[in-house]
Amino acid sequence: MKPIETPRDDDMPEAPEPLLRDLRGLYGRKADVPREVDEAIMRMARRELARRPRVLVLRWGAVAAMAACVLIAVFIAMSGPRMPEPQTAARLAFAREDLDRDGRVDILDAFALARAIEGGTERRTDWDVNGDGRVDKFDVEAVAKLAVRLNGETQ
Repeated sequence: MKPIETPRDDDMPEAPEPLLRDLRGLYGRKADVPREVDEAIMRMARRELARRPRVLVLRWGAVAAMAACVLIAVFIAMSGPRMPEPQTAARLAFAREDLDRDGRVDILDAFALARAIEGGTERRTDWDVNGDGRVDKFDVEAVAKLAVRLNGETQ
């Protein structure tokens, strides 16, 4: 509902001057509402507003929060590190010491080899990383030395 605006002279150019003067007088007066009536109206309005659920505000808040989460997730996904594309076994070459074939030689390779040797697992020829013809603790040491290196040099 639009509020009532005070008429201006240019809004009604053809109205007679006495009518315009009377209209200005009506709109210029303040309505005299008794205080009790004003308070009763305010109490009824407060009661009505208190009964109304605030679901709409929560819904829009939840929608805004979900949209923010989606935007953050998309931003992180777009700016994060890229996963390497899966490659076929023919194109992917692993280091001889990379026993678990995860693309890097680390202490886990040495640990896995040591457990396999201690557990009595059948030894494979490709586990002979030092090339001495046997799979033993010296192969574990060779993998561990390669895994624990600083600036490309073994310790």
